[in-house]
Amino acid sequence: IIRNAIIQMAFFGVYMKIYWTKQKSDSKTLAAAALKLYCGASDTLCHNDRGRPYFKNTDIRISISHSGDIWLCALGRNETGIDIERITDRNHLKIAERFFTPEETGFVKSNGADGFFRLWVRKEAYVKYVGEGISYGLDSFSLSDGSRLSDEYGDAVFREIDFGENFKCAVCTAKEEFSWEQIKTEEMRI
Repeated sequence: IIRNAIIQMAFFGVYMKIYWTKQKSDSKTLAAAALKLYCGASDTLCHNDRGRPYFKNTDIRISISHSGDIWLCALGRNETGIDIERITDRNHLKIAERFFTPEETGFVKSNGADGFFRLWVRKEAYVKYVGEGISYGLDSFSLSDGSRLSDEYGDAVFREIDFGENFKCAVCTAKEEFSWEQIKTEEMRI
């Protein structure tokens, strides 16, 4: 079963779709199934030298993430980044001090594990959006002023997607092209 969330980007009438599954999967299998559902096409999933996934013969953009038993990908005509993390018991503050800016570390101190994971998925989604991955440096940009999370950074906008109490998920795309309207969930067998 592939589950499908439709996010309408109303500015151009373009759709970004987010597909996920709880079946044992891998990125190539999920990407192939999602591309078929998205536009009826078949293509080969490749990765550039920074690890960013792309389709060899189509101009559809893709971002992939998985955590625990959930695999997901976002497809659309514009650059996008998506990340999901299963909430686990970690030393969140120590990780924040190592990888986040001082303002973001302050946010984690005030908001605990929930704040840590909400911030982490946004930062991961952003580095995927810009195509750099973790090598971009998670402390090279800040998504918090210490008291709250930002829904925008540069030309990007973030939205959280609800996957239940055990996961945090965020998607990132260009803000001038983004209008969050509704997520519609469907199940499809392929």
